[in-house]
Amino acid sequence: MDSSTKTPIDIAAGGTALMRVLHPCDLYAVGALICITPTSTAATFTVTRNVAPGVTAGATAVATLTVPVTAVVGNIIWKKCHILTVVAPVKLNAGDELVFVNTGTTLTWRPWVEAYPRPEIQANNPDFILSA
Repeated sequence: MDSSTKTPIDIAAGGTALMRVLHPCDLYAVGALICITPTSTAATFTVTRNVAPGVTAGATAVATLTVPVTAVVGNIIWKKCHILTVVAPVKLNAGDELVFVNTGTTLTWRPWVEAYPRPEIQANNPDFILSA
């Protein structure tokens, strides 16, 4: 995966961070690596999967994270991914996008994921189109 956030970032309430998927993988958990200790209220992130950058039609909810005020630099606050009510890996394809939206307080952090690659073959990627 490629993150548009190569250095720690401050994401204000209502702010968004994006991760682009460059290879098909199974996503098991998402999180936030804390870069500066929070000083006030907890931050909350909603994470969704878009099937293409900027395309919200067909977006899938992945997880909601709450970063407690007690978090310190170096902590990774994480949560397993959910598909509906089942805890299961989320199937990501090349070209998908993970969207982290901060619905809480400003926080300095980096996106974190636990994902394992899948072979890049037509059978597991509906975006493959056979050339004429």
